[in-house]
Amino acid sequence: MVILKSFTLIRQFCTARPAFTAGILCLLWTCLVRLPFAHVIDNDEAFYSVVASRWLKGELPYSASFDIKPPGLFAIFAVAQMLFGSSLATIKGLEILFTAWGAYSLHKLMKRHGSPEASVLIGLLYPVFSLFFVGVSSPCQLIQAAFTIAAFVWLLDSGVAAARRQALLSAGWAGLMIGCACLVKQTAVFEALGLLGWLVWQAWLKKDVRPSLIFCAAAALPVMAFGLYFAVAGHLGDAIEAITMTAVQRSQLNMSADAGACPELILRFWHVMAIIKPVIVLIAGSVLALLRLRRLQLVFTGPLITLTLIWYAAVVVGLLVLRSPEIWYGYDLIPPALILFCGILCHGMAFSPHQRRPWIVAYSVIACLQPLLMDHKILFSDGPDGRPDYIGNVRAAQSLKAAGLRHNDSLLVLSRGHYVHVFTHAMPNARYFNAMHLWCVFPTPDKDPLAEALSVRPRFIVFSGTDYMIGCAQLDRLKIVEPVLAADYDRVAEVSGRWDHFSIYRRKIDPVAASVTSE
Repeated sequence: MVILKSFTLIRQFCTARPAFTAGILCLLWTCLVRLPFAHVIDNDEAFYSVVASRWLKGELPYSASFDIKPPGLFAIFAVAQMLFGSSLATIKGLEILFTAWGAYSLHKLMKRHGSPEASVLIGLLYPVFSLFFVGVSSPCQLIQAAFTIAAFVWLLDSGVAAARRQALLSAGWAGLMIGCACLVKQTAVFEALGLLGWLVWQAWLKKDVRPSLIFCAAAALPVMAFGLYFAVAGHLGDAIEAITMTAVQRSQLNMSADAGACPELILRFWHVMAIIKPVIVLIAGSVLALLRLRRLQLVFTGPLITLTLIWYAAVVVGLLVLRSPEIWYGYDLIPPALILFCGILCHGMAFSPHQRRPWIVAYSVIACLQPLLMDHKILFSDGPDGRPDYIGNVRAAQSLKAAGLRHNDSLLVLSRGHYVHVFTHAMPNARYFNAMHLWCVFPTPDKDPLAEALSVRPRFIVFSGTDYMIGCAQLDRLKIVEPVLAADYDRVAEVSGRWDHFSIYRRKIDPVAASVTSE
């Protein structure tokens, strides 16, 4: 009787608070989907964590820690680490939280402007698809997508609001969300322009520019707040140079293999086609939705279809602008593709009544299996083309501590293994410590980032095996590293993990410093 009464109370609570219940279910489902992959790590995760940790110590991004990502990403990491500390759990917790928020927002969007059936389906599918396009270990994409999805939800609410005040308020929230998205990743500006274009079109139709103006003002607030912060700190110039001019230069670098005499436009389309392979089933569903728009228009209310198509187009334009986009840039296609896919699956197919649900489940499973099979190396396989060596990172951190590393010692990780910073809480003392900045042709303010990183003489250096290097690495830069290691450092340990191996170097005792200490 007690159990039955408890279930009755829970059911009554869930019925009375459907939004809260949906949010909790999205969070639990996201945990269930992503926690089995919690040990799939990536250097970028650890890099963002290190930049945030140094910021909390007063070492600002861009001036003390160079990167081209906007400050919003590092600020979110900094807040999380201020509350919970720097750890693998904090990083993965952030990824789960923002993925769950994205799933809930898509569920809310489809429930308000689509159908209950489609809202449940999209809430189930989004956490699964969050694993793909390296989303299993890419917080930047997950966080930016959550803000972008929220922006579209608010703008849809603005478009159908009965009261003028509510419409303006929703437009303001949409602007704030897309402004935050742009502060996480610059490519969100294309979605922002798409939203603004739709608002301008509505302003022309309705002869009311107030929603557009409020949207723009709210979108500018996060940018202005961070701009003021860096201006007061005296490093506004460093921030502007990194996240605008340097980022634009990076977007036009060709980090992929040489395509010979292939025309530039064709090459960019080819890159986009290569990127969308993991979600080709979703893309096919989106194309089918375009062919059956009339059926969807009977179910989807307001401007949902129009805004979703604008969203889709904005992401594709953003991919085409990049000269050689990496696979993770394709993550932005997932939310609009899922909206159309769930719409066509639930309302655009002529299933017989008794076969309808089995076919929807079958197509959904196929849609999930296709990228799962294509991304199986990243999710399940160890090796240079698969999962980074988590065990190797842990053992390298243990070896550093055994060699005398303290949390206030300076540590430089020259290639793979950035999670060693997270596991030891030892920070770099150089402006450059990202492997791509050190080894690749990257537009940095300083001519030779690798030489500068070595010149500050960190006490410990971790150098992963050179039998595999980052794809864009210039191997002739080993001529810079090897003499420094031979002259100034002792190799104190060799560590192996599942497939990777790391050399641990400790700086030799400076004779002058040693004599001063002895006196």
